[in-house]
This record gives sequence, structure tokens and C-alpha cells, in this order.
Amino acid sequence: MRGGAPRPPVAGGTARSLFGLPAVFWVIWSAILVLWTGRFVVPFLSTYLVTGRALEIETASLVVSAYGAGGVVASLLGGPLSDRVGRLPVILVSFVGSAVLLLAVPLAPGLPSLVVVLLAYGMAGHLGGPALGALIADHVAPERRQRAYVLQVWAINLGFAIGPIVAIRLERVSFTLIFVVEAAVCAVVAASLAVALRERRIGPARWAAPAVPSPQVAGSAEGLVTGTRARGHYRQALRDRHLVTLVTLMLAYTVVYTQWTSTMPLAMTGQGLSLGTYAMLLTVNGVLLCLLQLPAMAVVERLPSSVAVGSGIALTGAGFALLTVAHSAAAHVAAIVIITLGELVTFPLAAAMVASLAPPRLRGTYQGLSGLTWSGSHAIGPALGGWILARGGAATLWAVAAAVLAAVAVAMFVTSRGREVEIAARLGRERVSVEETTVRAHPA
Repeated sequence: MRGGAPRPPVAGGTARSLFGLPAVFWVIWSAILVLWTGRFVVPFLSTYLVTGRALEIETASLVVSAYGAGGVVASLLGGPLSDRVGRLPVILVSFVGSAVLLLAVPLAPGLPSLVVVLLAYGMAGHLGGPALGALIADHVAPERRQRAYVLQVWAINLGFAIGPIVAIRLERVSFTLIFVVEAAVCAVVAASLAVALRERRIGPARWAAPAVPSPQVAGSAEGLVTGTRARGHYRQALRDRHLVTLVTLMLAYTVVYTQWTSTMPLAMTGQGLSLGTYAMLLTVNGVLLCLLQLPAMAVVERLPSSVAVGSGIALTGAGFALLTVAHSAAAHVAAIVIITLGELVTFPLAAAMVASLAPPRLRGTYQGLSGLTWSGSHAIGPALGGWILARGGAATLWAVAAAVLAAVAVAMFVTSRGREVEIAARLGRERVSVEETTVRAHPA
């Protein structure tokens, strides 16, 4: 053949790249940005239930918890499902289902039907998350995944900072309009991805699981999962002590982290500070995340992921420690700045580590277990924090939070060496498998 052997396909099916990432990643990134910009309903759901549906605050809180419960179920189902039937079908079902259920929320006639619809919406809305995370790993080379997940979190933060501004304008016209516009966003993104992510357009996912495991990985985690179902996927994943340790530590971190978005407004008003001051903290957090996420990427890429995540957890703990003596608006701003700096590296790098630990055939399952840290923390954190706040006061709550994060940071550092060695070994096996698959597909 003239010119020698044909070139193997590049990751993502195209040689074009930005920040060293393939074009297919930027398709996914754009979808995430649009989705989170249009994520109007969840931040305003409690307000809608109280003002639009005339529910008591306590009742509204319980109804909102139905959405969170749906998210927990979806995290467990979405990952293994995407491993079995493919990433794109699960993503499309998630987005299309969300669009339909969003339109059903304002039409629900009574409280029981409203709870059922929100439970279903929570499931649909979270079902595609593990598949999206796994899809990134399928198309991005191992050495670029950390950067990819940092950029993914940046898109979420940027969208979440823009979305409420749009939602406020929609609410002034009609609360129902918020549901309609978000449903339209989900539908448009689903249609766009259905076209943009067709395999004949983007090419095969180079870093996805090979059809037949190579001899080097036969008998390893990659080779043991062929033909298994969801329960087998979870049994395999839960035998991975590095994954279990990481998810457990991140769950503890996230339970504490959610205190500043759940119990902090109660603690601040108890100190005589206004909700307007708390709203300012939300703005400070969002602005810093958008401005600093990309510069932080350049710094953390030079560090082992476990060390960077442990440092981020320790920094977050320092912010909560400062809250124990914070009585003014300025002191709260200083604490949130420190917490935000810790958050910058912790969430995206933890996601990258999960992707690096995951065998290609179990990526969705691993992402689903990782997603439980967020949905599970929203089920545990507010109730636990509220209990401590009611019995011990704000200073006790923040002291316990700081102590927990200090312990989590130490545990992250202590377990870092074994985790980093295992990540390097698994990425090496993945690269061998992909190279052998490429050679078989494109022989000399």
C-alpha cells in the first residue's frame, strides 16, 4: 500500500484538538455548558413549591427530597446501564425523559402526583451523568483526562453561574416558563448529541473497551467483566479497594462541603446576618470558580492527583475552621474564598482518578458509584448538619466539619502512594490493550 500502513484513527475520530483534547470532547463540553446554563428548576424548586404551589416549608423540603432520592437511584442504575447498552442511548433517554417530566411538574394536580413526577425527574436528570463521565474517558487519552475533567467542572460552574440570572428573568414572566425553557434546552441538547455523536461522524472511541480483551488483561479486572450484568458490575467494582477508599473519602468530604449550601444560611441568620449576605457568598463562590478553574488546572497537572486532592480537602477544612470564629460578613467571605480554593481541585481530580481506576468495561459503573458521593451527601448532609447545629450551635458545627476534613485529608495522603501506583499500572495496561487492538485493526 502506497505510503506504508494506514494511520490508526486518533482518539475522538479527528486530529483537531484544543488544549490537547479531541473535538468530540468539546462537543460533550459544550453540551454540559448549555445544560447547566439551562438548569433553572432545581435552584428554584423550593421557592416554586412554597410560592407557586402553596406548600408549607417543611412539606416543600420533603417533596424536594423526592428529587434527590431519584438521583441516588439513577446513580446506581445509569452507570451499569451505559456499560451494557452504550453511552449515547442512556444519555438520550436521560435528556429526553427530563424534558418530558419537566413539562409534567407544573401539570401535576396534587401532592402525591407531584412527588412521583419529581422522583421520576430526579432519576431521569441524573441517569446520564455516569454515561457522560465515562464517554469522556472513552475518547480522551489517559494523560489528558485530568485536564478534561477539570474543564468539565469548569463548564458546570460557568453554566451554574449564568443560569440563575436567566431564570430570574423568566420567573418574572411566569414560573411555568422556567420549566418550559429548561425542557426545551434538554430536548435541543439531546437532538444535537444524537447527530454529533454518531459513530460514523466521530469515529470509534479509541479508549473504550476492546471487543476482545488482550492476553495481557485477560484474567485482570478488564477481562473478568465480559458478559456480566449490573450486579456483577457492582460486585467487581466494590472489590476494588482503591475505588472504595476513594469514594468513601469523597463522600465524607462532600457531606461536609454541602453544609455551606444547606446549614450555613441558618447559622448566619442565627448570628444576625442577612440572607442577602449569604447570597453574596454564593456569588463570590461562583465567580472565583469561573475565574480560577483554568489557571488552577496548570498548577495541579504538575502534582500527583492524590496529593492535589488531599491538599484541596485540607484547604477546605481550613475554611470551615475559620467559620468557627467568623461573626461578620467579611469573615464569612474570607472563609468561602478558602473553601472555594479547595473545591477547585478536589472535585475534578477525584473524578479523573475514578476514570483512571476504572477498567474500560466498567467505566459507567465506576462513574455511577462516584456520583453517589454527591447524591448521597445531599441525602445525609443537611439532616446531619441541622442536627448538630440545633444541639451544639454554629461553632460546634464548623469545628466538627473542620475536624472531619482534617481526618479525610490525612487518610487521602496516607493512601495516596498505593492509589497512584495502581492508577499508573492500570493506565499502562489500558494503553497496551488499545495499541494491540489498533495493530489488529490496521496490520502493517
